[in-house]
Amino acid sequence: MNGHNEWLPIGSVVLMDGGSRAVTITGCMLREESGQLWDYVGVPHPQGWSGPGSLMVFNRGDIARVVALGYMDPDGDRFLAELDAHDEEWRQHRADAAAAHGSVDTDRGADV
Repeated sequence: MNGHNEWLPIGSVVLMDGGSRAVTITGCMLREESGQLWDYVGVPHPQGWSGPGSLMVFNRGDIARVVALGYMDPDGDRFLAELDAHDEEWRQHRADAAAAHGSVDTDRGADV
């Protein structure tokens, strides 16, 4: 875990699994049907989406390193500002959801 706390723009490429697995971020603040909450959803880089099993969900603490930041413009700046404004509330919801599912919010990603 690297302690990466800032939200990253969509399209950012990050390294997971100790730096051996590249993932392109495709979304954020994901709520699974089970009720579990994840900071990000992404696809393997450079392959991209190749079917339902190719999506990966993970939290900021799972990111080993940021390789490239996604494209930013004024809309992206506003979107990241909204995420930042709700960050504390999101983290509390994520911890509550993990507790409700009998798990600890440990920032460990998963494939979906």
